[in-house]
Amino acid sequence: MRHDRAALMARLKRHALTRTQAHLHVTTQYMQDICEHAWVSQGLPCSKVPLGIDTHVFTPAMRTSPDASAPRRLTVGIRASRIHWKGLPLALEAFREAAKHIPLHIITFQDKGLMSDLGPNVEVTDLGWVNDEADIVRAYQQMDVFLMPSTHESFGYMALEAMACGVPPIVFSSTTMDEVAGSAACAYLAPYGNAKGLSDALRQAHDRPADRLARSKAARARAVAHFPREGYENAMLRLYESLLT
Repeated sequence: MRHDRAALMARLKRHALTRTQAHLHVTTQYMQDICEHAWVSQGLPCSKVPLGIDTHVFTPAMRTSPDASAPRRLTVGIRASRIHWKGLPLALEAFREAAKHIPLHIITFQDKGLMSDLGPNVEVTDLGWVNDEADIVRAYQQMDVFLMPSTHESFGYMALEAMACGVPPIVFSSTTMDEVAGSAACAYLAPYGNAKGLSDALRQAHDRPADRLARSKAARARAVAHFPREGYENAMLRLYESLLT
């Protein structure tokens, strides 16, 4: 671009938004704060309705109590993506560090081949794009934890999918995933942008199976109580009805 047109584009966006008299819908407090303070959307009405999930489809597999005397690979799920805010470099750094101490099995969605060269202590299963919902659920059900090292998300739906399947997520604190996960009772919370924090969480999940099982149950309970699909659909219906009256 020969000229900086950012200010012009911002004015055009605000003009378009205010003329439509739009009512904004967001899914997290993080996004609501952005809409309420951003110049292009400031002053527009905004409602927060969190997303929901079908907890009858996304459900845990039958699990037995972990045997602490029988060490095994920690099975970790992750969305493998080169999009910079998805945190791939941080995930790779965390995997390499954790693999010095514990055996890992990494199951990836989306892009293949991004988890190579992690060393002999790491087994990788690249699923690629998975379109069948039943296959997605079966993949989650094989996982012990789900690593979601995103530095920015509008919601973090895959963390919720994992939680509904009884898989505690590993996420950064001070993000929307932190908001979805609720507390350390349901998830492993690492300091923001800290790969060592992710690695420590992986080691904790491996070394303390009883604690991991407790988080699994708490994560499932939170998904059922706070993010049911029917609750989301009913809330959206009420919002549309209120705007049409």
